[in-house]
Amino acid sequence: METKDLIRLVLKNWGYFALSFFVCGLVGVLYYVYATPVFDVRATVSLRHNESLLGGSGLSAIGGGAASSSMLSLLGVNTSSENIEDESIKMASEGFLKNVVKELKLHTTYKQLGWFGWKTDLYDYSPIVLDVDENLPDTLSLRLDFKLRLSHDKQTIILTQKKKTLGTFEVASFPATIQTVYGTFTLSPSNYFNPDKLPMTLAISVENSDVAAQVYQKRVEVDFKKKTSDFLVLEMHSESPSFAKKILNAVIDNYNQEWDADKVLFADKTNTFIDQRLAVVSKQLAVADSEIQQFKTKNDLTDIRADVEYYFTVSGEMQAGLIEAKTQLEMANFLFNFVKDPANKYALIPFNMNATEKSIAEIIAEYNATVMRRNDLYNSNIQNGLTHGLEEQVEAQRKNMLQSISNMKDGLDIAFSNLRKKEVELNTKIGKIPGIEENYIHLKREQEVQQTIYLSLLEMREKMGVQSVTLFPKLKVIDAPYTKIKWISPSRKKLAILVLFFGLGFPIAGLYIQQLRRKEGGWM
Repeated sequence: METKDLIRLVLKNWGYFALSFFVCGLVGVLYYVYATPVFDVRATVSLRHNESLLGGSGLSAIGGGAASSSMLSLLGVNTSSENIEDESIKMASEGFLKNVVKELKLHTTYKQLGWFGWKTDLYDYSPIVLDVDENLPDTLSLRLDFKLRLSHDKQTIILTQKKKTLGTFEVASFPATIQTVYGTFTLSPSNYFNPDKLPMTLAISVENSDVAAQVYQKRVEVDFKKKTSDFLVLEMHSESPSFAKKILNAVIDNYNQEWDADKVLFADKTNTFIDQRLAVVSKQLAVADSEIQQFKTKNDLTDIRADVEYYFTVSGEMQAGLIEAKTQLEMANFLFNFVKDPANKYALIPFNMNATEKSIAEIIAEYNATVMRRNDLYNSNIQNGLTHGLEEQVEAQRKNMLQSISNMKDGLDIAFSNLRKKEVELNTKIGKIPGIEENYIHLKREQEVQQTIYLSLLEMREKMGVQSVTLFPKLKVIDAPYTKIKWISPSRKKLAILVLFFGLGFPIAGLYIQQLRRKEGGWM
């Protein structure tokens, strides 16, 4: 058929097109008027980077003189190493949303049944609420469906599973308790229960927590605009904006609560390690103090003589170097033992050497960042190749760190030995200093080393106690959950396109079929 013939045919049957447009337009208008709008609810948050897991920077120096430069610095977890993409995956993961499902009891859904099987979601304003044992959704294999037929004089409850009736119950009023093969269930009226709206039929479903988490995983979207940004956008489409806001707020709160829990756990483990070291150092310091006191009593030492003052003046810098070298060596041993311990394989390293050891500090910072990313994915139930890859990366970095620390210890041993040789040479030159005072110097040096370590550990513990307290949540809310002004469904533009398509399509298809039949009958 040529184009002009088609146009002539359309004009000849314009009434069919007018009728088709009228019917399709009427259906579209009715759908637009009576369909429940679907709203777009969003929230914007940012990751705080102004504090590490335990608050940040290195410790200030304790004590005076040269020993102040050899204190430990508290490393914590550097938030600048956090990946915005990893955090978005974590917040939208099934394991993370499962906590939200349990908290808000989203495994239980409520619907009102209408004419022709029409269902209306009641979300969190159902007139009847179902009390379920908190462990049931974790063990439930198939969904449980409760159908409630409510009237003024009779309440019927039908329990089914996969269209198989498990029991029918008649109750006089609510609250009511029913006994089933899955345990005891209690149905209670809520603040939305209104006897004037009876009769009505409700459908209540109890789903497995994992299944419910997967359902909401598809509905809740967590995205970021660019990887270099700190901003995350949470989005959910729902017919009930208040319900969607409640879920997005729960996702944000759950993330902050998990952050606080990790922070407390890290602080507890670090404090345990510090307390163990304090007990050892305290004993060593007590021994050093006792030896000095006994030495003074035995040799009747009351004040520093002129020759001893001269010795301290000449060898001051030498002693400072020895104290610093000895302190760094012991700190290196602490660090080596902590990393070597298999129990700390996936634990964050809570301390670092002197800031002058930049290579070790960078290795520890990189190792802690990798461990944190591995633990986040592991806790979020994301067991995939990325998790195994991170575990292999952690092991490789751990071996590299042990080798680097061992090399650093060897260097410190050599440096300390060289200083001791220089000290011997200096003592030889200063032959007039009595041997008794020389022994006193060695005792005093040991006491200062233990005091430096002890005060450093005390400050670490104090800083840990102060900064393990959460002052600000991890996620800073930029835009609290809000509803977009224009709903996303039903869309007038899409309805107009559909009306135009079907308004033209139906009569054209009818005329085309009619022409085919005429050709087959030999009419043309």
